Amino acid sequence: MSTQALVNITMPVFNRLAETVATVTSFKKHVRGPYVLTVVDNKSQDDVRAFLCQAARDGLIDNLFLLDNNYGISCAVNTGWTLVPAQYHMKMDNDIESIGENWLDGVMQRWQHVPQ
Repeated sequence: MSTQALVNITMPVFNRLAETVATVTSFKKHVRGPYVLTVVDNKSQDDVRAFLCQAARDGLIDNLFLLDNNYGISCAVNTGWTLVPAQYHMKMDNDIESIGENWLDGVMQRWQHVPQ
């Protein structure tokens, strides 16, 4: 990544193909704002990994990290937050569909009012 993102939204993934597909596709379709989507996979089944790799090639995922074992949610999130610089970091589960375009703007407005 050449420049630092304002928001790095990190999504830990372990299996749940249908939910992961819905979440990833809804992000690029509905979410506006200065963010990158980082996905960290905890050694999912091959069909999930195949989707994630294709989604990264198609530009639906900005950063993809495929872990060699299931290290758990905390490790996956910390991996995404450590390896992708950003001013703000957010965790998003892989079973949440984004249906509104301005929710990230609302989050950013609240974050910017919180003292460092």
